[in-house]
Amino acid sequence: MQKFRFKAVNDTTAEIYLYGFIGFDITANDFANELKNISDKFSTINVRINSGGGSVFEGIAIYNLIKQSKCTVNIYIDGIAASMASVIAMSGNKIYMSKYARLMIHCPSGSAEGDSQSLRDIATQLDSLEKDLTDIYASRTGLAVDQAESKFMQRGINKWMNAQEALQEKLIDEIYDGPVVTIPAETSKFNVKEMFEFYNKIDINQKNETMKDLAVFIAMFGMAVDSTPDQITARIQKEFNDHKAANNTIAELKGKLKTFEDKAKADHDARVNNLVEKAVTDGKIIAELKDSYTSMATTNFDAAEKALNAMKAYSPVHKQLNNQSTDQDDERAKWSFKDWMQKDPKGLQAMKVSNIENFKALYNKQYGTEYK
Repeated sequence: MQKFRFKAVNDTTAEIYLYGFIGFDITANDFANELKNISDKFSTINVRINSGGGSVFEGIAIYNLIKQSKCTVNIYIDGIAASMASVIAMSGNKIYMSKYARLMIHCPSGSAEGDSQSLRDIATQLDSLEKDLTDIYASRTGLAVDQAESKFMQRGINKWMNAQEALQEKLIDEIYDGPVVTIPAETSKFNVKEMFEFYNKIDINQKNETMKDLAVFIAMFGMAVDSTPDQITARIQKEFNDHKAANNTIAELKGKLKTFEDKAKADHDARVNNLVEKAVTDGKIIAELKDSYTSMATTNFDAAEKALNAMKAYSPVHKQLNNQSTDQDDERAKWSFKDWMQKDPKGLQAMKVSNIENFKALYNKQYGTEYK
């Protein structure tokens, strides 16, 4: 339903009121028809804005219609020009703003459903739209695009400005007196913005009809259709406070979880280190195998512990020989180099360390050449 109005000021000047939500109360098609009708009769058109924003593409179409008009089109921000309404405001030959009004700029946002490629396509489209809107603000203010992006298009931030601030940023040309406008004080990522934009579309001349639409929106909070603005504002603030408290609780729990995880990891690493070091000390594995068993124990401690516990500590051959009977000693004394390799290769390696001369003698006898 069209909710903007036309009024003739004098023989040369007319006014169009963009009071409502872009794409809902105000469509580009209706605006195009209205603009065409009055462009043939008036040379100057004042577009008066009181809007919380709305559809990006509907807003871009309205922006282009104004920019391409053969008439002199001046913009008057009477109450609020937020989100896409602030982009439309940039289309005027001159931009005037009530000293009590507010301007709000932020990055475009949207939602999507579907497969991963569909979501990536939406994200790419939002990035592209962000660049286009940034270019509009840059063109108006004379800033470089990167400067405009830094000033106005910080993701997750709603950039609210009063008339004096907007004038200082060269977003408007002049300030005029006007009605007092109440704006939300919160500029975080919470959906106060969406709630405010919806509520802000109430036009005093069509309040009863719009309140029916608003009732659908506020029904999700279990509020009555005839809730007063103060009650709605209080409920929005309560929802925000609850949301903020929940976020604080989540942050606190995440901190505690990280502390617990860090301690658990430190304890696990200590158990792994103690297990592997003990295995080396007990002679179950050589030092060169520490890294392999550490990796195994890190991945599956119970399996590594079971495997290491099942191992017998290695005893060097000279210790084994000292503990064996004379018959065993006599038998080993008769072994050839080949016998050692087949029956006790670890003992042969230990002999190489503990009794190199005996090792060389056996080697020479086996291969007929001196061991070097």
